[in-house]
Amino acid sequence: MAHITRNELDAQHIRLDITLAPEDYIGRFEKEIKSLSRNAQVKGFRPGKTPTAMIKRMYGNNVLMDTVQDILLKELNAYLEDTKPDILGHPVLSEKQPDNKMSLTHPTDITFSYEIGLRPEINFDDIEIARFDRYQIEVPDSQVDEVVERIRGSYKVNVDIEEGTIEAEDSFKVDFKEVAGMFSGETTLSLKFIKEDLHASFIGLKTEESVTVDIFDLEKKSDDKTVRKYILGLDDSDDRFISNMFELTIKTIVRSMPGAVGEDMFNSVFPDKNITDELTFRETLRTELAKNEDLAVNRLLTNNIIDKLKDNVTLPDNFMKLWLVSQDNNPAQAKLGIEAQYPMMAEMMRREIITNNIVNHFKLNITEPEIVAFIDRYYGVQYGMQSLGPELAQMIYEKMKKEDSAELRGYTQTLAEVKIGNYFYEKGLTNPVSISAEELDKKWKKFVGREEAMEFLAKEHDHENHNHDHDHNPHHLFEDVHETPIEVIE
Repeated sequence: MAHITRNELDAQHIRLDITLAPEDYIGRFEKEIKSLSRNAQVKGFRPGKTPTAMIKRMYGNNVLMDTVQDILLKELNAYLEDTKPDILGHPVLSEKQPDNKMSLTHPTDITFSYEIGLRPEINFDDIEIARFDRYQIEVPDSQVDEVVERIRGSYKVNVDIEEGTIEAEDSFKVDFKEVAGMFSGETTLSLKFIKEDLHASFIGLKTEESVTVDIFDLEKKSDDKTVRKYILGLDDSDDRFISNMFELTIKTIVRSMPGAVGEDMFNSVFPDKNITDELTFRETLRTELAKNEDLAVNRLLTNNIIDKLKDNVTLPDNFMKLWLVSQDNNPAQAKLGIEAQYPMMAEMMRREIITNNIVNHFKLNITEPEIVAFIDRYYGVQYGMQSLGPELAQMIYEKMKKEDSAELRGYTQTLAEVKIGNYFYEKGLTNPVSISAEELDKKWKKFVGREEAMEFLAKEHDHENHNHDHDHNPHHLFEDVHETPIEVIE
């Protein structure tokens, strides 16, 4: 059994020295060689009859390295499963390793070093008794007025205008009479269907005033059959001759007017609130308009909470730099730039660690339906819709989940921040601070600018420090651990 020595490099940085004695790996090595010998097909020998000594000469070095590598990772995994340190990232091979030279003929003890970072402990005592400013949008009367008018516009009613003249977009009832004949009747026309070059002939007319027109050249996209049937009211079987020119006399002007501000409108907009007066309706609208900024308000509130904690949250900086370099496809190049990038990356990691700890501490875990609903709204806005639809949103989520995408982790982080802010608000742990929409917009742009910079770094490095469950998953733990450098000598 391997011997593991734990060395405390600092409070959050550990080095594990794993020593394997010959008896820890030679037996396994010999077994692998025998298995290979039984299945090897070497020219000059029957299948399975190649001498073991020849197999060792041909494949011994590779088999020994693979055997030791596998044993090391299993021993490391077993140690971490047994001791359960709250690790950050993944174990990383130490840059300085013992001089490991293994001999197939004279096996000796071999030692390998791995480094581990530990998550910081977070004390929530301060934030559980603190009060944090939460912005409260000042919705001016002018904005409420605009919304009321938009609502009225969506509840338009047709009103007969007894006094006045025809205006653009009006409809009107007319008596029509054939100029060179006896045919007459009544119908309803609308300026939106009448050809634009004829609008001037109608706009400004009062009731009882007349205009003469070519009835078959009056409306857009109307043929003779349509005019006879829908304007003149003739049956399809009526084939009498009708001349073109008609006198139209205005009988009634019909105008589409915004709906009245009253209980019908109140109940339609807020069916569950039983509003009976305009003042309550307007104040309810004001509250709902302020809620439209809840995502920004709650994320900014969470940012204030994180700022309260982050100065006391330390990272094992030396380990994190080593780990970040190990995650890069070009470690040598990454090592040159890590010092410049690390301060912002460290802030991003502290922010995520604090967020995850708050979520766990207050039991605010993000559910799959919440993430799917967020994707539904987010992508809907991108395409100018209120919603993509739950089925399509679910498909996008499943694809992101399968790919373990940084974008999905970003959505989860955003939802966590919204949920934290809303939790503190609902628990009465906030102080309302009035702010105009313009002031909020400035604060939001500053916040989002920093977020975008962090997001860029996250995508560049696509780091794995987002899902705490991964940290103790034995099947995931070592997928990023690089192979142990081993030199085999005869």
